[in-house]
Amino acid sequence: MVELIVNNNKIELSKETSIKYTKQISDIFDIASVSCSFTNSFEFDKTPANSQTMQQLGISGDSSLVPYQKNNAVLKVAGFDLISQGWFDILPTEENYKGRIIDGMIDFFKAIENKTMGNDLNLSNFNHEKTLDTVIASFTNQYYQYLIADYGGKNLVDSKINIDYLAPSFSVKKLWDLIFTTFGFTCNYTNLSYLDGLYITYPKDVSEGQTNDLIATLVKNPYTTRLMSHIGPYSYPMSQYFWDSETIVEGSLISDWKYVIPETTSYNFDLTVAMYCYFRRVNYYSRQIDVQIDILKNGVKIGSIPSAFAESDTTGEERNTAFNLPCNAGDVIELSIFVPHYLGFRGKTFYAQEWKHQLTDFKIYKTDLGTTILENELKDFSIKDFIKEQLWRTGLTPILNKETNEVDFITLDSRLDFDNAQDFSHTFVKRTGESYQSDYAQKNTFKLKKNIDTDTTGDGYLYVPNVNLQDEKTLAQSKIYAPDKKIVTSFGSFSTNQYKIWETETKDNDGVIEITYKGLSGRFYFVRKQEVSGSFDLISEKLVDSDTVSNLPIAINTDTLFEEAIFKNYAEYQKIFTNFRIHNIDMAMTINDFMGADLTRPFYFKQENAYYIANKIPFEEGEKSNGEFIKINKL
Repeated sequence: MVELIVNNNKIELSKETSIKYTKQISDIFDIASVSCSFTNSFEFDKTPANSQTMQQLGISGDSSLVPYQKNNAVLKVAGFDLISQGWFDILPTEENYKGRIIDGMIDFFKAIENKTMGNDLNLSNFNHEKTLDTVIASFTNQYYQYLIADYGGKNLVDSKINIDYLAPSFSVKKLWDLIFTTFGFTCNYTNLSYLDGLYITYPKDVSEGQTNDLIATLVKNPYTTRLMSHIGPYSYPMSQYFWDSETIVEGSLISDWKYVIPETTSYNFDLTVAMYCYFRRVNYYSRQIDVQIDILKNGVKIGSIPSAFAESDTTGEERNTAFNLPCNAGDVIELSIFVPHYLGFRGKTFYAQEWKHQLTDFKIYKTDLGTTILENELKDFSIKDFIKEQLWRTGLTPILNKETNEVDFITLDSRLDFDNAQDFSHTFVKRTGESYQSDYAQKNTFKLKKNIDTDTTGDGYLYVPNVNLQDEKTLAQSKIYAPDKKIVTSFGSFSTNQYKIWETETKDNDGVIEITYKGLSGRFYFVRKQEVSGSFDLISEKLVDSDTVSNLPIAINTDTLFEEAIFKNYAEYQKIFTNFRIHNIDMAMTINDFMGADLTRPFYFKQENAYYIANKIPFEEGEKSNGEFIKINKL
């Protein structure tokens, strides 16, 4: 007896309803994709109870939301939960309701469906401003590191490593962690050591082509007040006086003095002030002291024009601060003035009496000056594609435990281990068919993106020895670029390949060859870190800053390319592809047999004297199951 429960409501099924459930964890015929288990499509009547469950779907005047939401499904056979946490997929409604159930990894892949790395993950831990100090500090940072390599720019200045043309690289493991925690899943890392020490490069130039676009100018004219109670006792915001003039190109003002950041990027804040406070004491000359001005972001100080409230008087001359800082859209920027209620001077106490404001000129620029905003560059990189990049390189198959919400990743080796096989000989009825070809070609390519289209560096090939197949087919097209392994660039005591993010351009200017560097975009590379020791001079030609370090992380391409991945992780496929056999086998299974069938392990049938990978196994109550099995050859 078949029972179906949708959204905790029992569906009224006719006695003739037949639901076939096909168990599958991956399709050997399409190893570049991840598969889910599924049922056939089936119908049920529009009875009053069923219509209520479907929120009157398909009935005149309905406004049902059921087709647009996740609908939980439980499928019971003979009292057993064949599917305990399925996804009921509603198909077009005609005379009856129609649907199917999807199971397995569907919850995980639905959770990340149409989600991108930049739009749906909190990448704030990866964002930073590029300076010599942050580059050196990154060498031990767990989220990003500036791995020394040739990125196509000006690598050396006076034999020193030029940081201006280094690109940051980001921990793939940290990004992977973030995906799982963001969407409420955990990950079993037992077979995911590949992620350790793996980085993905920032895909564009972050220091060349710098621009400062003035987007806001806020001005306050001279102003004097004797109403110190409005000022003190210690600090007050600029709301005490409103801007006399403002030019807002992007962003907006709220409360007439708070500026709202328009978008997530880097900003330059340029503040010029001239203001001071009179501190007075009876029968003494008054003191004239510059005050402190703080720049706040969301109420937290990010910059300041300080005053030491020194022994000597100050005259209120113009003072300035300017700095770069990444901000998020919606951040609120305001100014705050610090004025102490009193000052001690030569054993006497002087009290603040008058504040004299001469000038406030606050300019805000939108800039890309040396600031990494990872959200911007990953906004079009889908999370699903990011995960597939790792699966392609490891040959792993993801399995979701619905009870714990943990995703496990199993190797092909475990599915081919004869010692771990399960004997299903008692279910064997007969072999109903044998075929010798699949959707593969003789040469199956895992392809990387290239700076030169004709280059084949790093591509991997999976071969099937069958001359009757088509010559060649691309199984996987990566979004990751291959390095130029023909270029070996020396940095003195070590060398690296080139991961092109800049392109050299030359121009003859009256016999003088001028070299410039054009920043490229979209160049993602996978790299690994290797530590080197010694004495290394670093320099920023643009910042006119230098330092010396004793350890450097350098970028290498070991175990990042498809050619290595296929060799290391797909060799076992030869046990399948050599003398390739697909056997369709009729099986007489009980519900217990089917529920116990573990597709992560080999199947053995003594009638065939053979071991198999189960590609698909269906089950339908009262019917024979015709499974699709791929023979494993002993090599």
